[in-house]
Amino acid sequence: MARLILVMSLAVLMLPASSLAQVELEEINGYLCDRSDEESFTVYCDQRNVDIEFSWPEDADFWVRVVGMYGEVLGDFPLSEGEVVSLSGGGRFTLVVHSERGQGAWSAVVQSY
Repeated sequence: MARLILVMSLAVLMLPASSLAQVELEEINGYLCDRSDEESFTVYCDQRNVDIEFSWPEDADFWVRVVGMYGEVLGDFPLSEGEVVSLSGGGRFTLVVHSERGQGAWSAVVQSY
């Protein structure tokens, strides 16, 4: 079984110029209306690293829950403490964006390399 590592950080990943052709980007957008609202999307990892960088309204308290392919909650992260969630290993991950306070549009840029 592949090893799973979840990291929440504000670090910026610098890629060498030679690896830029191997980077895949996808953007997901949504809108949360209130504290009880949530939206989810699924990311498939094929043994490559995946970084998901989030943006959200600065006056809102949005969190991201990461759920593994067997339904286990792997973590619940406040975006105010780090806007990037990094996944590595293989498998399917569901990311649930939810609001603890506030409302507004959010986006996530999924980058695999």
